[in-house]
Amino acid sequence: MSKVRTGVGVALGVAVLAVGGSVLWGVVRRGPAASPVAGAREAAGFVAEQGAVPQPPHPDPLPGGEGTLEREGVRVAFSLTPLEGGTEVYAGRPATATFTLTDARTGEPLQGQRPFAWMTPRKGAGPEDEKACNALVREFLGGTLTRAAEVNMNAYLVVTLNHDNTLSVINPQLAFARTKLLTLISLAGTPADWVLHPSQDELFLTLPGANRMAMVDTVRFRARGSVQVGKEPTRIALSPDGRTLVTGNDGDGTLSVLDARTREVRQTLRVGPGHHELAFAEGGRSLWVTSTQGEEVHVVDVADAAVVARVPLEKAASSVAASEKAGAVYVASPQRGELVVLDVRTRQVARRLSLEKGVDRVGVDPEGRWLFALNRTRGTATVLDAATGQVRHVVKGLRAPDAVSFTRRYAYLRGAGQHQVVLVELASLSAAGKVVTLDVPITQKPASQARGVGIASPIVPLPEGGGVLIAGPADEALYFYQEGLMAPSGTHRNYGREPRAVLVVDRSLKEVRPGIYAATVRPGQEGVYDVAVLLDTPRMALCFEQRVGSGRAVARKGPPVELTPLFDTKQMLAAGREAELRFRVRDAATGQPVPADEVQVLLVRPPGTWHRRAVPRALGDGTLAVSFTPPTPGQYQLLVGTRAPASPIGKVPPISLGVAGQRTKEAVP
Repeated sequence: MSKVRTGVGVALGVAVLAVGGSVLWGVVRRGPAASPVAGAREAAGFVAEQGAVPQPPHPDPLPGGEGTLEREGVRVAFSLTPLEGGTEVYAGRPATATFTLTDARTGEPLQGQRPFAWMTPRKGAGPEDEKACNALVREFLGGTLTRAAEVNMNAYLVVTLNHDNTLSVINPQLAFARTKLLTLISLAGTPADWVLHPSQDELFLTLPGANRMAMVDTVRFRARGSVQVGKEPTRIALSPDGRTLVTGNDGDGTLSVLDARTREVRQTLRVGPGHHELAFAEGGRSLWVTSTQGEEVHVVDVADAAVVARVPLEKAASSVAASEKAGAVYVASPQRGELVVLDVRTRQVARRLSLEKGVDRVGVDPEGRWLFALNRTRGTATVLDAATGQVRHVVKGLRAPDAVSFTRRYAYLRGAGQHQVVLVELASLSAAGKVVTLDVPITQKPASQARGVGIASPIVPLPEGGGVLIAGPADEALYFYQEGLMAPSGTHRNYGREPRAVLVVDRSLKEVRPGIYAATVRPGQEGVYDVAVLLDTPRMALCFEQRVGSGRAVARKGPPVELTPLFDTKQMLAAGREAELRFRVRDAATGQPVPADEVQVLLVRPPGTWHRRAVPRALGDGTLAVSFTPPTPGQYQLLVGTRAPASPIGKVPPISLGVAGQRTKEAVP
């Protein structure tokens, strides 16, 4: 059964929680296996599909009937669709919550709305009338300790890139001081750089020590394996359409071009020796690559995955940035002390802007108007007009400035050798008079005292605007700063790990199609949930009822998968020598191969005194592989399972591995 209860009188915001108004009331009933309303599947497909980008078509008008409510000329529908397929929603599994808003008379979608929504297990009878529905929404808006929603569709999650091989996933709750560590994600190596897919469903990282690019599922927050690229991949970039990934491989002077959907390497290109920096231009049609030991900028045609131009610089470059507004690419040349301006149309040097020797990092604000050139040696940040190249201001007194980030109002400058973050008001750059800057003490220790400062951005804007999150690696902490204050308004300790960079995974409702607002949720328990939504225009509070299954009902009996080794199980392996173990995992019922990101692998020496987890690699045709270096002679076991509850590690019979050879330094306890 599905119910809808509505009320009017809950205003957006926390200060004013209710105003007078007429009452809307309606009840609709829906069977547990009923199909979702029109548009729900499209929204679920958008959220789940890797590589999808928002290019919404005009949807069909939402039909009346089941799951809909029509009042005051507005038709509203809610549905919860399993992300992994099927019709039933189960506890602990991701699903897509969809609110579809249409004009009741014309069927046209209501675009540009800002609905707020929450889900929480029902306590007692639930909201039976409009007054109770309004009260429930007030509680969620106020963030009371007694009734915090289990699922907040207006929230975001924070991820930190740590100094070791982990990522911290943090859930900001009622206030930043109560922040909760949601999980730690272990990778196959220490990450250097990362990029989040536009769909917010997947995170790509470089692992220089492993010569691989790793993938992390940001819906389920778990590692999805890795792909071998060039040697020592460091920088990573993703085209604006979310289709093409590139890694700059500093160890062999190459660039790996990958399909973001299949994760397959399309092409490996020679782009010069040394460290590489990357910038997309022309709406993502071209990629501009610099190298610290080369004297050319390589221009890559993204569609063809080919180098189409080499622009000579005379000296090596350390940084690159692009401005779509100015139609230019800017390259920092520390040895010459200049910014080289490249015309994206002619792919030639347009002009050279003389600054000071040591300028080694360049950044452009999101509007493409202002150019910031950082000089770590001299402790300055030069601000230029991106269109004219005119110097507008020089910020002095910085200690090793190494990063610049932007919000709508400010540029944030981090100096690795100082406690303060310097804010530059962007509006003041074009106004007559002195440029407005503000020094805000943030960290207790400067970043330079950490084991490493990293290259990914240590400052990221908050989704709601008006503030940033700042990584303090030497403090092993994360700081929340709200614009207008003179100190951080919250701190989160990172459990002994140094956060070198930070990003935000936005879980709030998004308009994924015209009039269709969706978010990924994960109900935590079985039973009946109250789903409350607050609309802005017209102002209405709506309360839905949603049943969630236990998840145990879908578990199958018997061995759910079949494991087939593709190597000679009788052949002895050598201690201290890496071996590649290939195998296939197939669904016992359908015979279809299980994807690599669903497979878990554990290597054990009985009775369990030594064990290692391994991340399987997909080799094509359903073949998977893991690398195994046995530390000592003896008998080992290869255990394989899947993440589904029907086939955990230990249910499928293990494969025995014999190891011979001399004892190595990694001794078994």
